[in-house]
Amino acid sequence: MSTALLPLLALLVHAQKPDAPASKPLTLGVWFWYTEHSPASWNTVMERKYPAFQTDFNIPDRVSPDGNSVIFDMAENDPNFMKDVSKWDDGSDAAAFITDAKDVILANGTQGLDLVTDEALVHLGQRLAKMNRQVYLRWCPEQNGNWMAYGPPTPGSYYVSVWKRMYTTVKKYAPSVKVVWSPNYDLPPKDTSTWPGPEFVDMVGTSVYYKGFGKNERMPARYIDDSISNIYNEYSVKYNKPFVISESSGAWESGTGTSDKTGEKLTIKSTVDQVVFQKLFWDRMLSTEFLDTYPLLEAVYLFDMAKQEEFFRDFRVSADPAVRKNFQAAIDALDAKGRMKWANPVASVSSSASTSSAVETSAATVAATGVASVSSTKTSSGISLSVNGWAALTLCALIGLM
Repeated sequence: MSTALLPLLALLVHAQKPDAPASKPLTLGVWFWYTEHSPASWNTVMERKYPAFQTDFNIPDRVSPDGNSVIFDMAENDPNFMKDVSKWDDGSDAAAFITDAKDVILANGTQGLDLVTDEALVHLGQRLAKMNRQVYLRWCPEQNGNWMAYGPPTPGSYYVSVWKRMYTTVKKYAPSVKVVWSPNYDLPPKDTSTWPGPEFVDMVGTSVYYKGFGKNERMPARYIDDSISNIYNEYSVKYNKPFVISESSGAWESGTGTSDKTGEKLTIKSTVDQVVFQKLFWDRMLSTEFLDTYPLLEAVYLFDMAKQEEFFRDFRVSADPAVRKNFQAAIDALDAKGRMKWANPVASVSSSASTSSAVETSAATVAATGVASVSSTKTSSGISLSVNGWAALTLCALIGLM
């Protein structure tokens, strides 16, 4: 090989090494209602290729018409297409974050963890193994909440014993699935009653919402930090586990509702508008300071729905143009600093491919095309990727001439 080519080769190799961000880029996922969005329409509205989508399902899925037996598979005509990951239309390598809650109840009252048989767990593992994406399983979350069928007064020891059976079975059939232990944010300090042990947990998470219970007002500056610090420090830091905020948003309330403390009827009082209300929540969570404070934080999932609870609550950032603009501005600021992760396009989808195979195929595609996995789909970095891709091809051509 001519020594004259060496400087050019060095330049091309350097072009393939973009500057790395200060820490691991944040995965920003979303959980929306299937009647309002699909993954593709969400990406269009939000002007990004989101790297993860959340959905929920039960194993068993439902009960028989007479209510006496369970059915493991979802109905063919189930309108919630998000429960069938093979139907997602984003055309990307976005991950699937699956919340598997236990909402099924038999006619005789059997429910919750009592329906988690070995047969049910095999069905769960097999179903997850067929998903052609990286899968995260958030199994029976918010277990410290009495609104869950497996929550109090279910003994923590029972929850843990079922969890260990679940983890062992899921890993047997779908070893690449990451299992997420995710209590509600108000888990009391030192409460390890539902902790299955670090060898049975891949990620630690929690849910964080700001609700005014009749008041739309400024969120306290430390609210999010105070909400996550206990679980983050006692489990994620202690056991060196990646951390995920599994559900999150500010809850803008409207109409009339019921006080969570007294039960009295209340009319909403607002001291800020919806734009400011959501901006205070997301400007903290989507900030470099927040990410640097919690270095084990890998993902945040936005709960983008509106529903009736004690009050009618609108958690969405996608619906109101002004709210959406401010949310996107926070993302833009992080993305400009290399702190956001986005999805890559994929050529095809195969519902029979295993999760691990899909991840390997995606990685191979990235390596072959020279496309980096964390680059923005909106900023000028897309141009640099094109240049790097051509650099890789040029380098191969030069090697062929040696």
